[in-house]
Formats: sequence, C-alpha cells, structure tokens
Amino acid sequence: MRYKLKFIFLFLTIFYSTGFSQSQSKKLPIEVTCRKSFLGGSYVLQIKNTSTAPLNIWLTAREKYAEYTILPASIKDIGWVQGFRFDENDVFFIGSDGYDTLKQVMPSTGLHDIRIDFADNGALTVNLSQTELQKVANKYLKVPFKQSYPNFADFEITEVPQILLKNGSNKIYLNAVIHVVIFSGKVNIPVNIAGSFIPYYIPSTGAVMSSQLTLENINISNLSGEVFDKVKSIVNELVPIWFSNLQLYKVNNTILKYCKFFNVHKISVQNNRLVIELL
Repeated sequence: MRYKLKFIFLFLTIFYSTGFSQSQSKKLPIEVTCRKSFLGGSYVLQIKNTSTAPLNIWLTAREKYAEYTILPASIKDIGWVQGFRFDENDVFFIGSDGYDTLKQVMPSTGLHDIRIDFADNGALTVNLSQTELQKVANKYLKVPFKQSYPNFADFEITEVPQILLKNGSNKIYLNAVIHVVIFSGKVNIPVNIAGSFIPYYIPSTGAVMSSQLTLENINISNLSGEVFDKVKSIVNELVPIWFSNLQLYKVNNTILKYCKFFNVHKISVQNNRLVIELL
C-alpha cells in the first residue's frame, strides 16, 4: 500500500502544474552523479546526502522502486548489484517526504558499444549496440549484390541494409533497397524490403550468425500486373540467397577468451541492444 501511495505521489509531482511546483519548492539536499560500472555495461547512480541529518529517499526507474537511508555527507551507489540497470538516456526520479521530486536523465553516450555484463538472473552476457552492428555490417558486408535474369531484368543492392533492433524480440531486422532495371524500358525501379533474421552465436569463434531469414514486407512502387508478380517472386527468391549464413558480428579475442567456454542460453534484444546470454 505504501508503495502504491509513493507512485501516486510521483505521478502527481510529475504532471502537476509548474506554477504550483515552484510555489511549493523545497530542493532535495543531494548531489547526483553517475559513473560507469566496472565492466562498462551500465551506469551506477551516485547519490550524496549534503545535509547534516540522515535522509530517507525513494528511487524509481524502469518501473522499479526502492527506498534508502543515506547518512550525512555519505554517498550511496546504486547500480545492477542493487537491482537497477541504468543505460544511456534512462530517466529516473528521486524523492523524499517534504521535498520536491528530482527528475534526471542518464548521459546519452559513454557506455561501450560492446559490453560484458550480467543479466538480472546473474548470467554473463555479451551486449552489442545497434550502432556497433551497423558499423560492422558497413565494414564487412560487401555490396553490390547483383543478379541478372536474361531478357527480363537486373537486380542489385548497392547499399548496406539498415540494421534495426526491436526490444523484446529474438530477431534482428533489416531494411534494404533493391534496384530493379527492367530491360524492356530500362527503368530503374526501387524495391523496398523489410526482413528479419534469427541470430545464433558460436561460442568457439565468437561469431554471431544469421538464420531463418523472413521477408516481412516488400514494397514496389509504380509497377503492377504480371511484371509486378514476377519481380516480387524473384525478390523472394534472391534475398534469402544473398543473406543466407550471414556473419552479423564477431567478438574480439579479448572478449572471446572470457566467453568461449560458456554455452548460450538465449539471444534477445533488450534496451536496444543485442544481448547474448551465456551459461
């Protein structure tokens, strides 16, 4: 019941009018900083009590809530050990009875694109950001992919597909544009495709590979009828061939020497990162 009342108080504080909040202003006697966790996989929140008396505070972030007592001039570190996993751009609220609620945001940069971290269940994880996956794709995925169909058309991908991570999914998504040149009219027709892979990890080599490519959507503009059906059929045939057994990533030797003896429990997307959970 007390936790429910705390959350009600929190939401009233956030959404109430600015004028009322200013008129009731009483600043929390704390200093808030953050640092990277030991492995660089998340942030640790540091709260210092700047008053001369013990301070009872509550903290909420990512739908988690906790209460702490901080002694005068003392600093409380709160991170994954205490059950809070702070990532880039995470919003958190700190409050105490009789004081204004403090809202702050974690830095937008600073954490590693490649991280060794721990899951909530204590399992060791390798975390890869979307930026890191795209960077590797840009470096190692060789374009163009090209295929000709005599007396009909050329099919070609000239740019590296865009990698997308969606929270809660066990897939890696991509968007790509296939250029189709129909021989009869020499017209370049862009075909937008959206697809997805199920990634799997090979512990002995540290490679993240793709499997079970699925075409989620094919969008072809300014084309209809029999030609449309044929182009769509060929695209459905080509894309799995072009991207079959694609190596999406390979962890470096430093990380690999710590992780190659573990078995993979699951791979999923959490907090906009590809998380390889090891046992």
